[in-house]
Amino acid sequence: SPTPVQGSEFTLDVDMVIAAIGQAPETSFLSSEPGLAEGGNRIVTKDPDALATPLAGVFAGGDAVTGPATAIKAIAAGKRVASSIALYLKGEDKSVPETVEERESPKLDSGVVEKTGRFSRCSDSSLPIDTRLKSFDEVVSVLSEDIATQEALRCLHCYLGARVDQDKCISCLTCVRVCPLSIPKAGKMGEINLDPFYCQACGICALECPVRAIDIDLHSHGRIVQYTEMAMKHSPEGAAAIVGFFDLHGNFTAEDLKGLKRDYPGIVPVPVFGLRRLDTLHVLKAFEFGADAVLFATCPQERDPFPETRDKVERCIMHARAVAGALGLESERLVMCPMPEQGLIEPAVIDELIQKIKEMGPNPLQA
Repeated sequence: SPTPVQGSEFTLDVDMVIAAIGQAPETSFLSSEPGLAEGGNRIVTKDPDALATPLAGVFAGGDAVTGPATAIKAIAAGKRVASSIALYLKGEDKSVPETVEERESPKLDSGVVEKTGRFSRCSDSSLPIDTRLKSFDEVVSVLSEDIATQEALRCLHCYLGARVDQDKCISCLTCVRVCPLSIPKAGKMGEINLDPFYCQACGICALECPVRAIDIDLHSHGRIVQYTEMAMKHSPEGAAAIVGFFDLHGNFTAEDLKGLKRDYPGIVPVPVFGLRRLDTLHVLKAFEFGADAVLFATCPQERDPFPETRDKVERCIMHARAVAGALGLESERLVMCPMPEQGLIEPAVIDELIQKIKEMGPNPLQA
């Protein structure tokens, strides 16, 4: 609870004072119902599972019942209360069907943590005390878009990683060899087991699988194709269409994307969670949808959670160039370039690619 700081008092001439320090729930409206509020600070529940109060038809949960706790616990209480209310309105037993079991969340193995890129937590910015006393400016500002994006990308994507289609899997053990975290394990009969909690969705196993038996829940193969097709449908006609696959681990914002579309209407940006998600199919689909060229923009190496996999991405692009060449597409239509420390791509790279397209002509597959 707040403690006074001696000598910090000051006087302000005001017309009204509203105290809103948020240390306890407002329970005065329950004063007419004895037994509902405990010492005026907490709402009482007689059933810890159903979260029913002593007053029939009244349920409660969250900090007002438990005191300060985490947001996820408040959400869980809300779901339990919703189930209890539904049963109550049906005239059934108010207790939930299954008692909620408190389980300790699993922890990542130290080996997985050591091999995964670590990024510092983003800190919020607050005004100095002297500045606060002279204005009504926001004391603690929200995270800017680029910093909020950086913070979100620190997520390890637990349970959103690789899934193996056992009907397609040929037990070649390629995924076992290429995984940077050593997550896939081969069983006694050669079957591949992937723990979705430990998998960090890097995408290398899906990229290297020769029979496409592996996909990633977070940004799957099919979803990338859908994004590309949708983006191409909304691209302006007349300009040379360049599909740009931009690694979301780069340091760019929505304003950078708007600026790119404004300055280069022919660029069709398709952000992806790492270029490791892309294979030859995505490149060919881009050309099938009408692209005249495909651009691969890699994030700065210091922002890549799996920098040791870059050589595999380069090898995939080389293979895509070979397949495109067999179809009559010049290899110059596939360009790979690094993203700057901030922003999407250097204008000189785009200008050079547009000039090459003018010299080569439009996509011959569309003819």
